[in-house]
Amino acid sequence: MLNRTVAQMIYVESIKPHLHYDELEIILVLKGKITLYKMERKVELKEGDIAFVNRKVSHYIKSEGAYILSILVKLSEFKHIYDKMEYVEFLAIDEMIQYNRPLKQKLDTCTIDYLVFIFQHQNNQRFRSELFFYEDQLMHTLFATYQLRININEKEEYLDNELLNRYYRVVQYVSDHINEKIVVDDILKEVYMNPTYFSQFMKKTSVVGFKEFVTYRKLIAVMGYIIDSDYSMSEIALLVGMTDMKTFYTLFKRYFLQSPAKYRKHLLEIEDNYDVGNMENI
Repeated sequence: MLNRTVAQMIYVESIKPHLHYDELEIILVLKGKITLYKMERKVELKEGDIAFVNRKVSHYIKSEGAYILSILVKLSEFKHIYDKMEYVEFLAIDEMIQYNRPLKQKLDTCTIDYLVFIFQHQNNQRFRSELFFYEDQLMHTLFATYQLRININEKEEYLDNELLNRYYRVVQYVSDHINEKIVVDDILKEVYMNPTYFSQFMKKTSVVGFKEFVTYRKLIAVMGYIIDSDYSMSEIALLVGMTDMKTFYTLFKRYFLQSPAKYRKHLLEIEDNYDVGNMENI
């Protein structure tokens, strides 16, 4: 039977840059502190903190020595919860801004309980039905609580189902056509919106305009090729539908503050230094 989740307890000092093409990674810090580098962002996490790394997003970890629980969730196995689950963007808002989120502690506690149960019972056939229940409950909680918010504020405003479905149709379209030049007119045919409303819709749902939305997703693909291939930068640019190399370099430097070649060299210097263990090690 296919595992929907894979959990590991890891003692980590460093994990080299990598990405997951089909899985969401959930990271729970059990002891110590880590620095999680996701794309151009650096997130400091301490004991009890949870972070999400969405599929195809490059990331690596550095620490002076910490224990983490890493859960890989195969999103395509949870379409019964939401049919576009592979395109859902999970985000721990606290990674970006600290504020007193209603019910935060209770929700985080539930999430942690689910993660620990999955880790402890993932290979025990006697708990197979319970494991499926806990996996479903975990994904229901994540989908309801940690998915995209339209505003970062204490009201925790959510998209209604119609807008949510439209938003993830945009995410899916961009993902499926990342190797092409993507223009607004193509999207409008997918989501049945006029240009003015679509502009407002994108800023409301993704905080940024459509052009920047597409640019960032192309850079996610660029980072995947930088990490997982030997392609030259000109080849990578073509693979993500960017034919103007000057624009390619300008956009990359805007986010990563250095040229893609220098950034690739930096990433290749980071090595794995971790051990997989169990709860008895803590």
